Amino acid sequence: MKHLFIIDPITKLNKEMDTTLKFAFKLQANNHQVFFTERQNFSLTFPNSLMANVSPVNFGDSPQHINIAPPSFLPSSAFSAIHVRIDPPFDLNYIGLTWLLNHSRTLTLNDPEALRTYNEKLALFFFPEASAPSYVSCNPDQILSYIKTLPGQDAVLKPLNLYGGRGVMRLQVGSKSGEEDARKAIGEACENGSKYVLIQPFMPEIFEGEVRVFTAFGQPVSWCLKKPEPGNFLANTGQGATLLPYQPKAEEHILVSKVAKELAKNGVMFCGMDMINGLITEINITSPRLLTPDKEQENKAFAELTDLYLKFLESYVH
Repeated sequence: MKHLFIIDPITKLNKEMDTTLKFAFKLQANNHQVFFTERQNFSLTFPNSLMANVSPVNFGDSPQHINIAPPSFLPSSAFSAIHVRIDPPFDLNYIGLTWLLNHSRTLTLNDPEALRTYNEKLALFFFPEASAPSYVSCNPDQILSYIKTLPGQDAVLKPLNLYGGRGVMRLQVGSKSGEEDARKAIGEACENGSKYVLIQPFMPEIFEGEVRVFTAFGQPVSWCLKKPEPGNFLANTGQGATLLPYQPKAEEHILVSKVAKELAKNGVMFCGMDMINGLITEINITSPRLLTPDKEQENKAFAELTDLYLKFLESYVH
């Protein structure tokens, strides 16, 4: 079988941690063919034929040893599946790609319509019983008023279209000079009322770590704890967070499984959920990262992911 991965430029990938490379490596180890392309390499021709300039990929003895062959144009129908694995910003160019992919008859993961529907910050609102309290607005006065209702008047602001902790800030309105500083920061983040942002209560449990669970085809595959650097509240690996083992509680497993199954019904087959204090704080679906604290757990998780994917693909084809 042939598998096409739409990726960011290879030079921008963290080759030691990138999930796409590890997954593609596993597929090739199972005697499948892997191709890479970038979002700008697609074209749509009449009548309804999606083409892409794609490059065959061969790995050496690890996902980091990559040989990318010269590209050629192939129709999307040449592949058993297409994987959308590009990071935000989720802008009009990103949306444009999903529009083109709507015209492909090939299985696309995650589904283009799902990518448009489930914003990584706003997806929480589809699952209020499982998620942290959240508020969205572009009005600085309303945002400030909301933060004043929170415990300690302490909140986290997140842009809707970014990822990896980019643009995330803590707003401590209740502190000395906090309201003035927060009002200025909110105004800049909202671009003075023209840009929506997400506000969540600051959860001090973050200092003990944020749980990352990767799900595939409606079920959890791996769990780990992302612990921020001392003095930092951002639990992203790019911000220096440490990965630690994590054993989920029974209620966390049930909660995540329920959400993952519902997402899978709507085309979200790969998902990375972040949790604090047993509540989901983000649902990453554009290019979710499968994180593990050690090599043994990584090998086990990617073997399970590959097995789930190939079983799903076989049932889809038939």
